[in-house]
Amino acid sequence: MRSVLRALWRGVVHSGLLLQALAVVIAFRLGITFFTYNKVRHWMPPLAPVAVSNPRVVRIAWAIDHMAKLVPAASCLTQALATQWMLARAGRECDIRIGVKPDEKGGLKAHAWVVIDERVVIGGKGADLEQFTALTDLRLRTS
Repeated sequence: MRSVLRALWRGVVHSGLLLQALAVVIAFRLGITFFTYNKVRHWMPPLAPVAVSNPRVVRIAWAIDHMAKLVPAASCLTQALATQWMLARAGRECDIRIGVKPDEKGGLKAHAWVVIDERVVIGGKGADLEQFTALTDLRLRTS
């Protein structure tokens, strides 16, 4: 009985996380469509004083990844902003890394991903990201 209740509780917690992730992805998707990037960055909450555990970071990234699939044109920047927002609310500092690589037509392809202590949280695998030249890391303001 106790294990059944524990499983049900986990389902409720994950449902809440998924709904929050969906709302945040939609908000940032609309934000970067209708406003400038600098305006959208000001939506970020100040960093909470309590650090979040590693499993919480993984769950947040998982939720954003899954819910972004439901939002049309939820770009890598949309997902990175949503992840950074949710991690900031949970008290975890992270960077959005912006990089570029040459594309097939001789232009540049840009990509955004989130890193914590040089470990990728969302936005790709290490081998895929090695093709990109990192241009900047965008850290959340702390006040």
